[in-house]
Amino acid sequence: MRQIQNYLQTTFLIFVFTFFTNFTSNAQCVHTFNMLDAYGDGWNGSTVDISVNGNVVFAAATLSTGSSGSVNFSAASGDIIELTNWTTGSWTSEVSWTITDGGGTSIASGAHAETPLGVTGSCPSTIPGCTDSLAYNYNAIATVDDGSCLYGCPTAGIAVTLPYSGTGLTNCGNGNNVNSSNSSVTSSYFNGEDGIYEFTATSTNSVIVDLTTTTSWTGLAVFDGCPTTGGAVVATSTSSAGNENLTFTPVAGNTYYIVVSTWPSPACIPSYDLAISDAVDGCTNPLASNYDPAATVDDGSCVFAPCNVTAPICENFNSGVLPVATCANGWSISATTGDGWRFTGNPGYNASTTVGNNRPQGSFAWIDFSGSDAGAVMQIDPVDVSGLNTPTLTFDYFSDIGTYTLATANILHVEAFNGTTWDSVATYQEFTTGWVSKSIDVSAHAVSGVVTLRLRAESSGLSQDFYNDLLVDDLCVDEAPTCSAPASLSATNITTTSADLSWIGNAPNYEMAYGPVGFSPNGGTNAFMTSPS
Repeated sequence: MRQIQNYLQTTFLIFVFTFFTNFTSNAQCVHTFNMLDAYGDGWNGSTVDISVNGNVVFAAATLSTGSSGSVNFSAASGDIIELTNWTTGSWTSEVSWTITDGGGTSIASGAHAETPLGVTGSCPSTIPGCTDSLAYNYNAIATVDDGSCLYGCPTAGIAVTLPYSGTGLTNCGNGNNVNSSNSSVTSSYFNGEDGIYEFTATSTNSVIVDLTTTTSWTGLAVFDGCPTTGGAVVATSTSSAGNENLTFTPVAGNTYYIVVSTWPSPACIPSYDLAISDAVDGCTNPLASNYDPAATVDDGSCVFAPCNVTAPICENFNSGVLPVATCANGWSISATTGDGWRFTGNPGYNASTTVGNNRPQGSFAWIDFSGSDAGAVMQIDPVDVSGLNTPTLTFDYFSDIGTYTLATANILHVEAFNGTTWDSVATYQEFTTGWVSKSIDVSAHAVSGVVTLRLRAESSGLSQDFYNDLLVDDLCVDEAPTCSAPASLSATNITTTSADLSWIGNAPNYEMAYGPVGFSPNGGTNAFMTSPS
């Protein structure tokens, strides 16, 4: 009987050991498929299925945007892992991938359309790593703390105090540590290598950040905390030009991180100058009687000796530079953020001189919108309009995005100075078809017979505002045209044989041509009218 009992106990123990061994060896754990894109704009339509032992466990894995991303799937030690059903998007040469096992070890890597051969899953019984969730290198799958925990900001930068001025700096060789995949910036202007600077604000005075470089496609961002562990973007400036400028209001005692980066091509900035300082409000024009040499932000308080030019005046911007001012408070440009008005170079997208804009470079004023432009001001000389019956501001305006899509147009404000503040004269937030003419009666805005005007452009606030560069040309202050072009044309009560037309205009007579859909105006039926309705 004792022999039988011993036999049964031994058999039971062998069974339990065998069951436990088989169960343990077949237990699954989390594996990771890491997707990478060299340019930083996602996989552009490429997808792939992840299979374990011939069964698809994750279908159509893809990287929708950014330079990196990952998906998790389960596999047991010894399971065969494959990538199947690759679909081909565009720019496949930028696509690459890696697979890591349950212990975080890379077990395969490759490029688009490649699949791992002979790769099997692995679920280590012991996984060393940082087990403290407060550390920035916390490893959620670690089972044994190996003393590797790190605290603070993983992307800590060079500590500076204000005012700071650095020359001949570079971010080449620093790596792409802050980007659109691991931080709150969404622009590809931050997918190049980074220069990171940090400082603790000592007051609530506005802070000005200036980046100067000859490298193009630059990005400048300010975070209110560690960029890769939840810090929010408080200000950004990006453009195809190299120089960037921004202003933000800090919270005293808070640490801010300034990131200098680029579009993925070029990948870095070989040399740049960076200045960070507290803003000092005051008059910044040295020609003013109350000029403050310590001021860094013009607060509109400048006082000038009386000066004006006599209407009519016209500017065609053909010099390729800011027009020369006659008065100290005359032709000038400024911007709260961004690089403001330009007078040379080629706008982007449909505003390009080789696409929808038929005027040559250097013959108009324009703003290169890039998601960060604000308060872009162009002020003209004060104009004595006392000799005009109906002083009128006219200019040509271009806000045409062509076939590109944008929900809301960028904004152009026309403003007049009343001696104390700037009054709104007109606001244009519209998409045009090519160049259009604008005409505004400014007689109500003259102060002692002199009108002081400026154009102020603002972004729509949309991340793709760069589709909508704004252009201005042939700006004049003169007598109102005696025969202005019809404006605000509308048609109502439309039937198959008639329609009511109305428009705004000041001409004594109008000629209308009409005909079937698609007719040539020169070949239509003409009608003459003496009223705009």
